[in-house]
Amino acid sequence: MIGWFLIKSTIILLPESCPERRQKQESSRIPPVRMRRFILSDLKIEKYPSIIARPYNLACEQDEQWKDWLRFTFENLMTVLASYATSDLLNIYLSVRNPLEEDEDKEAQDTSELINALKNIPELKRIGLEQMSLGKWAGALRETTKVLEKYPDRVFIPELSKLFQPIGGNELWKNIDRLISIRNQDAHGAIIQPDKLNDELNKRQELLDNILQKCDFLENYSIAVFNRLVLDSDSQQILGNKFANTGSEEILAPTLLSPPLNEVVLVDSKMNGYIKLRPLMVYAPVKNQENRQLCLYSKRSGDNVHYLGIDGPVDLSIEKFDNENDQGIGEPWKHLNEIY
Repeated sequence: MIGWFLIKSTIILLPESCPERRQKQESSRIPPVRMRRFILSDLKIEKYPSIIARPYNLACEQDEQWKDWLRFTFENLMTVLASYATSDLLNIYLSVRNPLEEDEDKEAQDTSELINALKNIPELKRIGLEQMSLGKWAGALRETTKVLEKYPDRVFIPELSKLFQPIGGNELWKNIDRLISIRNQDAHGAIIQPDKLNDELNKRQELLDNILQKCDFLENYSIAVFNRLVLDSDSQQILGNKFANTGSEEILAPTLLSPPLNEVVLVDSKMNGYIKLRPLMVYAPVKNQENRQLCLYSKRSGDNVHYLGIDGPVDLSIEKFDNENDQGIGEPWKHLNEIY
């Protein structure tokens, strides 16, 4: 589990168990002693979610925190991918439980059967979402994409099941499992000899680059929060911010899209649709701060949910958050627990 802390303009992601031991001011960082021999020319990292792109860009400096930046990028990537898949499945489930009026008649016969099917998948039940880890996010991605593969006409992100299924013989999963194994070895105190460190980190960088390159579909979707209506070229648009590259950028959506305001959604690049990413991603402030941030789910105990964000961890009371922000994360949590 990781925590994120902002030091000046540099994002420093540190284990929550020792946040103070490893914090450093940007000015005191050791100048990079290694330079990347190359950066994949076709990897448009600036179009990836900022929660992935920021640590990746810092990893490319290959400084004294190179090993950490590689790990943080990989952990964030797996969290985002699994959250996309889980949110996509939840969206299918909710669209069946609460169909649009014009769809009620034509789907009535299949509704009950599909709801029962999605609520009774043993592989998803075994995952459990109470407290997440790198391995559990990988498991959620693996098993959820297996389910999504069965509903190609209903999914919002078709690339997920195409990339991650089938599992057998899948080179992408081989590289993911290799990095997970390396992460577990590091966590259990495996020491890399100084004279072998550079070669080892280059191998890890190559694995991560390969995974990121294969996940280039991430360029075609934006994590966004919309907040108000505006006039643009004499037409009404919905203004918001998308979390890409090293921060956030303005994004405009047509009113026809009608995304909910002030909550995290995933929109496709053509603005044809969106899915809600709550409750696994929320837009919320750090304690005792007014500014909000993008937060990724970490663990839950009853009414209390722990999220991780760039400016620090966020602990929410579901009931209090819903009352104050009118986002309603309690209801999707209820339905998510019906599936997982």
